[in-house]
Amino acid sequence: VPDKDGKKQDLSGETLAKDSSLQFFRHFHGPDQPSDDDIRRYIHHQDHNIRFVAANKALGVNSGYIGWRAPGGNVREALVMEFLQHKDPRVRRAMFAAIQEILRRERRTQVLTREIFDLAVQAVRAPKESWWVKDAALHVIGAATADWVVPHVDLLLSYLEHEDWWLQNATLTALTPVVGDVRCYQRVLPPIGELVRTNQRSAL
Repeated sequence: VPDKDGKKQDLSGETLAKDSSLQFFRHFHGPDQPSDDDIRRYIHHQDHNIRFVAANKALGVNSGYIGWRAPGGNVREALVMEFLQHKDPRVRRAMFAAIQEILRRERRTQVLTREIFDLAVQAVRAPKESWWVKDAALHVIGAATADWVVPHVDLLLSYLEHEDWWLQNATLTALTPVVGDVRCYQRVLPPIGELVRTNQRSAL
């Protein structure tokens, strides 16, 4: 993945002994914290899992391939915002997915600021945004308060009719904070019921 200046990393000098996943994890999870530039380097890695680990590190979380997680330093707010607004959707996806994971598994709701929430809504609203990014953004929206979500109910409801069932599923999560809200439940429940009634996928 090119960096913000369009420059691609030169990987021709990497070796298995020095640059394998084992060495990467030792560097990122060791006593010496990686620099911001180290995290930037790996958020542009060609492997999604490495990008995800780098995004988690920006949130102060050490993470591994099979769900292992541990405290990993301070939240680097400037990096988080940089990655959420990156021009490459693979970077945006990694950062939204890391936020989604920290909200889902650790309930650290303080991570979800209004600025991050607004970027998630912006991603869902943008017609040309990657569906992969929208998926993670919808899950982030689902961790917000009802007061934040209510103004965007009509936008979210439109995704219940999306052709991709992953986005339909993520939309159910996004609507969770308002499904019983007196301000909009009469608009929200019927289309959810219709989706459940006509759905043919067990995983939805």
